Amino acid sequence: HMPSLEAVCTRLFGRPGWIPKVLLGGGLSFIPGLNLFALGYLFIYGRQLRRSGRVDLPEWSEMNWPELFVCGLRLFGLLILYIGLPMLVGWIVSILLYFLTFGLLGVVAYFPLAICGFFSPMFFLSAFMAYLKHEEFRDAFQIRILLQEVLSGWKPLALPVVAFWGIFLLAIPLYALKRYSLSESINPYHSTSNFNSMYLPGGAMKTYFMVALDVNGDGMMDIVIGNSLQNNQML
Repeated sequence: HMPSLEAVCTRLFGRPGWIPKVLLGGGLSFIPGLNLFALGYLFIYGRQLRRSGRVDLPEWSEMNWPELFVCGLRLFGLLILYIGLPMLVGWIVSILLYFLTFGLLGVVAYFPLAICGFFSPMFFLSAFMAYLKHEEFRDAFQIRILLQEVLSGWKPLALPVVAFWGIFLLAIPLYALKRYSLSESINPYHSTSNFNSMYLPGGAMKTYFMVALDVNGDGMMDIVIGNSLQNNQML
């Protein structure tokens, strides 16, 4: 019997020693390549919940690191299939809908992306639990069963899904900060001590994108502005 998400969180957060384990896994998740070990840890924990219902987080010191890596790859594959691909399809449909309606729908055009973002984590969890039953991928592709499970049990997962995307969006700046720090350490000639500033002209343009690059080779960054159904601009 698989305990509910609410029961797992309540019992887990009431146990001592969970914070260092979560911090270590969270730190690994920010490092490309090593984040597969964090996914492997989640895989091992899900297997433990599935088989015994024990909610205590396993000790990192007891982990088999090659096994963690392999399990991380398996979980990453399920993430791509049940979250990555649906989000990509939802994004493409939303962009097409936005342009086909000439932007008249506004944010409503991104409703397909929102639907995919809401339900794809639920499909992923159902597929992951189905896979853990026998650890065979064919169990994770029983779409009709997964659909029934999601439609019948989506309400208790609604708030955790919203919280998941909220945490994900909050973590994006941390990834950007890490990439900036790496670029600073890798490129010793990079310097931010001298720069020029200027005021940008205003206007009532409907801008879709902005790109900064040196167009004329004068050593200063130019700004290319793409506007919808209006003249593009370059500053």
